[in-house]
Amino acid sequence: MTAFLSAADVISTDSTRASPSHSANERPSQLPAAGETDDGDPLPKQMRPLCGTQTRTGGRCKVRVEPGKLRCRFHGGMSTGPKTAEGRARIAEAQRRRWAAWRNYRHECRSIKSQETRQMVNALARLVRETID
Repeated sequence: MTAFLSAADVISTDSTRASPSHSANERPSQLPAAGETDDGDPLPKQMRPLCGTQTRTGGRCKVRVEPGKLRCRFHGGMSTGPKTAEGRARIAEAQRRRWAAWRNYRHECRSIKSQETRQMVNALARLVRETID
């Protein structure tokens, strides 16, 4: 015989559950960090807890958490970028420097290649002129 739970049983079961260790007003960043020792040193990857985020298929994420975070790198363990105007300006300046360096590199490569090509063409032209004369 199968026993069915009534609404009263479900309510009483829910009320007996252990309450979370944090209040509803607390931000997740105030929760204890996972993946670290008590000293704050990162645990080896094999010893870190699993992320446990619910996936689209309904299962749980089996990737290890990032040190000092509660989730893995796919579910919020890594930085989402600078938030302040100063931080955004710093990143923008770094990007400008990177792109300038890349453009200079490309220009140098092209100029060296074109110079080598010019030298080869001139050498061939000299060779042809010498053989004709």
